[in-house]
Amino acid sequence: MVRLTQLPRAIAGSAGPAPNGGGMVLPAAGLDLGATERELIAQALARAGGNKTAAARLLGLSRDTLRYRLEKFNIQ
Repeated sequence: MVRLTQLPRAIAGSAGPAPNGGGMVLPAAGLDLGATERELIAQALARAGGNKTAAARLLGLSRDTLRYRLEKFNIQ
């Protein structure tokens, strides 16, 4: 699960709790979901020292799903 505090400040902003009790609020201007996903994957890989299994675990994904998304976003 991705928490609001884990998102880049530009995306998280100063949003409070979501009205539905969740941890995120969609900015009024919207966001680029693909860019957000790509950035979170890159951050997870950096935090995991390039270890894809550990990065997948940080993101709550299977390693195969992470590999698919790495190819999708052309992340080396």
